[in-house]
Order: sequence, then structure tokens, then C-alpha cells
Amino acid sequence: MNSIERKSYNGLDIGKIIAALFIIIIHTSPLASYSTAGQFLLYAVTTIAVPFFFTTAAFLFFDKIKGLLPEERDIYFKKYILKLIKMYLIWSGVYFLFVLQKWITSKTFSYIDVINYIKAFFVSGSFETIWYLLALTIAMIVLYFLIYKIKIKLVIVFVISVLFYIFGLLGSSYYFITVKFTVLTKLFNVYFELFNTIKNGFCFAMIFCFIGFYIANKKIELSNNKKIILCILTGIVTILEISIMTYLNLENKGYSLVIGLILFAATLVLFLKSLNLKNKNSYVFMRKMSVLIFLTQRIFLTLYPMLLKGTRFNVLCSNSLIYFFLIAISTWVFSYIILKLSNKFSLLKNLY
Repeated sequence: MNSIERKSYNGLDIGKIIAALFIIIIHTSPLASYSTAGQFLLYAVTTIAVPFFFTTAAFLFFDKIKGLLPEERDIYFKKYILKLIKMYLIWSGVYFLFVLQKWITSKTFSYIDVINYIKAFFVSGSFETIWYLLALTIAMIVLYFLIYKIKIKLVIVFVISVLFYIFGLLGSSYYFITVKFTVLTKLFNVYFELFNTIKNGFCFAMIFCFIGFYIANKKIELSNNKKIILCILTGIVTILEISIMTYLNLENKGYSLVIGLILFAATLVLFLKSLNLKNKNSYVFMRKMSVLIFLTQRIFLTLYPMLLKGTRFNVLCSNSLIYFFLIAISTWVFSYIILKLSNKFSLLKNLY
């Protein structure tokens, strides 16, 4: 079996650690206690975080399997998917402690809660944040099947991905269009009843994973200066798109999905992967820490409000900037501890 070429994309490692911080910013709204406009701008900028993670994950996977024979490629793919599934199961087990605590303390707990949890486990994610792992797994399975097994033309795969994303847009940021049509409204009512959320492998992850595949397999001739300009322009487009819809007060279900993010994620990954940075241990550190920060921050986002609200330490949660630093520092320290312990206890490497 041919060995898989392992390239280092240190620019992407830098991007991932920043994106992990962005996700904490999205969940803590650091400027909310001080400036509505400032917090809005901060949110608009940081919406790139999850799309960037999807695009980067797909790019790194598809870049590694280039040139492999079909049999070798399938073996590597199975290992990759099994790793994602294992991570999802482990993190689901960790976060199930919070689910269990909620069930035990709830006065209205019933078997319906268990049924809803089981459904969410398979369709939308067993807990907040780690839905990412489920969505990535589904998107990568679908793309691999379409591209390498059925061998559908790439333009058709792209169209399928776009159509799913358009559906996602109509169920989220562009919901103001949906509500104008009774048929669409009823369709989405049924959809949300069945699948809970738009943030899944089809409506969210698939288009960004396809972009990652495309960048990995197609040579795109652009200078770094042009890539930087495109990053800035697509970032501005994304911010403007969210700003205009917010200013017009259009009915929506959040801005996790907007049109500008497709171009923003593509240009950002294209630029960062082309940076020629000398290999250092710090980049490996960033790579591992970014995943751990992404997946562990929900522990503290759930734990601190539960423990501190209603106490004299409530200011730690009520002041947005203090809350951000509390979550960011706790998450960083906890992730660092896990990373260090994983050198002695290899089982912990399954967490990232």
C-alpha cells in the first residue's frame, strides 16, 4: 500500500486556532454589555468559523487521498469516518452527563424527552456544538459516495450541494422568503419537526466540504495578493449581507447560513493553505488545540451558568466581556491539560 503524503498546511493551523476562538465569541457575545453595533459587527465577522472548519477538514482529507488507488483510498476513508464516529460517540458520552442532570432535576421529565434525545442523536446532534461532528461525518460520506463510488460529474455534485444550501438558507437567514409562501412554510414546519435544525450534513456542511474537495483537487492560479484581496472582499460581502437583512428587520432563524460565507470560506482556505510557513511544533500544537477548544467549550458554556447564576458570582455570567474571558481561559486551560495528558494516556487522543 502506498504511503499517504502528509503535507503541512501551517497557515490552516493558524486559521483553525483563530476559528476556535471565534466560536467562543459567537457563543458568549463579548461586546453585548457595551455596544450593540460592536457586538453585531463581531458576530458578522465570526460567522466564518464553522464553515471554515468544514472546508478545512474536507480539504485536508481529500488532499491526503490524492493519487491513491481506489482500494487504498477506501481503506483510508473508512478509517477517517470511523475516527469521526468514535469522536462523536465519546463526546456524546461526555455531554450526556448534562442531559442526564437536566432529566433528573426536571419536574416535567417524561419518556418523550428520551425519544427526542435519541432522534436528535441521529439527525441533529446529541448536544450543542458537537453537532459539527455528526454533520461532517454525513457530508463526507455523501460526497465520497457521489464522487468516488457513483462517479457523478463534479458539476452535478456542486449543483446538489448548492440546492441543499439554498434549502438551508430558506430555513434560516432567508426565512423571510419562506413565510411569504404557505406551501414553503408548511414544508419547513414538517422539516423542523423531523430534523430539528438546518445545521446538518446536508443543508450546512455539504457545500463547504465540496469546496474543500475542489480546492484539494483543482489547481487555482492566483497570486497571494489576489487571494488576500478576495478574502477581504468576500468578508465584506458577508458582513454586508447580514447587516442589510438585520437593518431591514427581516424575519429569520439566525445567520449561521448566508450566501457570502460560501465565497468567504473558499477564498480564506485558498489563501491560508498556500502560505509557505516553516514547520514548527507550535503549528501542530495549534492544530490539536483548535479541535479541543472547539469541542470542549460547550462544557463551560453549560456548567458556569448552571453553577453561578443566582449567586454573588453572577457577574461572571452577566457581564458579557468577563463571561467571554471566563469561558475562553477555562476552555484553553482544560484543552491544554487534555493535550498534555494524551501524551501519557493515548486513549485521550480519541478526543481530537
